[in-house]
Amino acid sequence: MKRILIIDDEPDILEMLSFILEDEGYDVLTANSGNSALTLIKSGEFKPDLAISDIQMSDGDGVKFLKDSKLEFPQLKVILMTGFSNYNKEELVKLGALDIISKPFDLDEILKSLKNLL
Repeated sequence: MKRILIIDDEPDILEMLSFILEDEGYDVLTANSGNSALTLIKSGEFKPDLAISDIQMSDGDGVKFLKDSKLEFPQLKVILMTGFSNYNKEELVKLGALDIISKPFDLDEILKSLKNLL
């Protein structure tokens, strides 16, 4: 079973995505910030195959999580989500993001991206 870590500071998004991805057969854990996600991964309790992270969060952003995770866990696949259009997608891909999904997101788009990457 593939493991997915969802990182977002909006509880409704964490709950909705968790429910849908668990229903699709994924093992899912959530974190409300990039910092707490890195702490969780470092603890070894949950070794995700892929992380889905919001870019804009109150406690550390997804770009920082992407950079830090690529340094410490280069094998971790990362998808970024954003509700803003001012991010340079090419730059995010250069940093290691495998996909950038716009918010509000289409669930089919997320599921398709997961199936392609996993």
